[in-house]
Amino acid sequence: MKIKLFIVEDSLVIRSILKRMFQDESDIEVIGEASKVKDAIEGISSLNPDVVTLDVILPDGSGLDVLKKFSNSGIPFIMLSSSTTEGAQVTVDALNYGAFDYVPKINPPLGLINVREELLKKIKAAYLAKGKIRVKPCLECLPFKKPVVKVEKRIANKAVAIIASTGAPPQIRKIVSELDSNFDASLIIVQHMPIGFTKVFAESLNTVCPFPISEAEEGQSLFVNAGIVAKGGFHLRIKSDKSIYLDGKTEAYFGLRPAGDMTLETLAPVFREKLLVIIMTGMGSDGTNGAKIVKSFGGKVYVEDEASCVVFGMPGSVIRANLHDKVVSLSEIPNAIMEFVGN
Repeated sequence: MKIKLFIVEDSLVIRSILKRMFQDESDIEVIGEASKVKDAIEGISSLNPDVVTLDVILPDGSGLDVLKKFSNSGIPFIMLSSSTTEGAQVTVDALNYGAFDYVPKINPPLGLINVREELLKKIKAAYLAKGKIRVKPCLECLPFKKPVVKVEKRIANKAVAIIASTGAPPQIRKIVSELDSNFDASLIIVQHMPIGFTKVFAESLNTVCPFPISEAEEGQSLFVNAGIVAKGGFHLRIKSDKSIYLDGKTEAYFGLRPAGDMTLETLAPVFREKLLVIIMTGMGSDGTNGAKIVKSFGGKVYVEDEASCVVFGMPGSVIRANLHDKVVSLSEIPNAIMEFVGN
């Protein structure tokens, strides 16, 4: 059976490139296309595709306007995003609304050829995840002004690291919104995102978390009652004095930079048994090699259960390697984190 694909893209040239890209794929069929919000909504409603690729910026609105109309449809959307500030903001908003994933447009239109394999992989993964329950967008999930919590400039003796990828952004927002303001540890989030996107994602988390969350900066210390998001385009490393080193020289790890494994190999020897790692939804196996190192230093490794995951790749890899201490559902993760921090 072929995957029925609908393309939403305002550029005729890019639409043509995308259609040619899929011509040789025996398991993908482009059943429709649109260049505007109105036409996209009508086309998706009438054709009921399996997967939609969605341009972030459209002539009469944004991809978010389309996504909102189908938030309860079970149809997975893959955002095609520019690296502009506006493109990054809309993409992160779309992920928070439940978009399956995104693929950055690098030097379009011809640069799309370079992300062909990534796009094909995500379309096929999205098809397999079609209809899977994800965090539903609601008023409580959207940005709001929170009480300002004074940051205690005390170096953390404990750390909690979240390693995540496909389907995780709205889940991470839910988790951090349920953490206590008295968080006697440092929170480190490695979400697979490129340069520009991680800053917007960190700002998004900062609106719902009871303590400050920011994009990681060179030389920044790991404080209690504070969280950081690994910066896109760099591997996040931790020095022995618990300060941050942004590694832009080491090559992408299995195509990823930041990669969770790279962070865990430096976090583990610093925090040892006072480190908790949560491996969440995502394709591939990032976190498995790092989990082995964490375990060797006495740290704990929890994985998100299959029922909660949009894609069970990363947690499943850790389980198959028998490197996990506990399997937790999405709803259990905040309490699991606070129990570790409080003990």
